[in-house]
Amino acid sequence: MATQVTSTALSRTETINLSALSLVCVAVLVRTLEGEGEPLIASLALSGLAFAATYATIKWLGPTFIKAGLKGRDLSKVNNSNYLPECMGAICAIVYLLIIIVFIPFPFYKDIVVATSGGGNRDVVMNVEFVEKGRLLHKFPHSKVRIWRPVTYVFFFYPRSQLTRYVVQLASFLSAIISLQSITLLGIGDDLFDIRWRHKFFIPAFASIPLLIIYFVDFGVTSIVLPTFLQPYVGRELIDLAYSTMCTWPPSAYSVQIASIY
Repeated sequence: MATQVTSTALSRTETINLSALSLVCVAVLVRTLEGEGEPLIASLALSGLAFAATYATIKWLGPTFIKAGLKGRDLSKVNNSNYLPECMGAICAIVYLLIIIVFIPFPFYKDIVVATSGGGNRDVVMNVEFVEKGRLLHKFPHSKVRIWRPVTYVFFFYPRSQLTRYVVQLASFLSAIISLQSITLLGIGDDLFDIRWRHKFFIPAFASIPLLIIYFVDFGVTSIVLPTFLQPYVGRELIDLAYSTMCTWPPSAYSVQIASIY
């Protein structure tokens, strides 16, 4: 049976909606940079850009994945003669990693500005001889705990009074990116080579090592902070779930469950 390849073009409505969303998100990011670089507002704008990029990329690259053999049928449909693209999670993961990398400067926007030659005052003009000595980057808080200012918005699950403390560290961001990249490579390799679950059982544990090292060095613990809305029901803020074990068993259980279905 010949493979039916769907159109890669976005409809007019999709193009208008995604373009409008992207322009609004870019305008919010520019406005944020002109201000004090509010991280929470920047993350919302980047989330909108990530949605637009993911939706359009999946639409454009779906037929390409089908031609490459990354395809399958929807077994939950009665008429499942048409092929659907697989390995679309790779696109979502790549876009997510890129968005996290772009987001990194925003929590440290003030520190980056202060570390410049003007010391945060853009009206100060420094001599060339002084600038050539280098900026005061040793003052950058590589392991500093930043407290984000509260915003004036109220979000689901989080009342305004609980939006006052957000702990951010540059090392945590970088270690999280390394762990996410390792898991992404595992997912892509699984889709391409159909790795058996017993062979990839310990890979999530190795991927969690960078994040665990940062947690242990900075805080001396590897416990998990429960979301605010769950703390009244559990009765505690921290819970020790053996982080490496938790990173290993859920993916393995998911793989075994999927294998049993098919």
